[in-house]
Amino acid sequence: MKRSMARPRLGPRSLLPAVLLLGLAAGAAQARIEQDVRCFRSSEGAAPIRFEFRMFYDSDTNWSGGYVRYKGSKTVIPIVLKSEHGTELAPGRPDEFDRTWVEVIDGRLGGEYRMLSQGAIVESMSYTKPSPRRSLGFVDDPGSFTSDSTACQW
Repeated sequence: MKRSMARPRLGPRSLLPAVLLLGLAAGAAQARIEQDVRCFRSSEGAAPIRFEFRMFYDSDTNWSGGYVRYKGSKTVIPIVLKSEHGTELAPGRPDEFDRTWVEVIDGRLGGEYRMLSQGAIVESMSYTKPSPRRSLGFVDDPGSFTSDSTACQW
């Protein structure tokens, strides 16, 4: 009598955490992974929306990835870098960077986070929902991240 065992189905959603971890592990073997954590809150509304924006960079392999975690949620939303444009505003000063990150939810691309920064200063951050297309502005909230913490403290 032949027994057939059902194999777990691996889809894009279940593979994404593994791909992110492999990217981190591969980069860690070659170079130090840089990490940047930012805390943001919505710039409008009586009850602000807050989220943690965590980015990872490996300059040796040119790999970037990250995640977003909203206040009150234990779940993180993976993000990938869609585009990055740097502009020199003045010699000897940090370049201004315009970066767009895209959510990956259930194997599909979701909303976009667009951040304009120069050095350590975030000039603007916005989130655009894919459907219905709507943008929401956010401001950097450095008071929610202290030097002795590893995550945003709300």
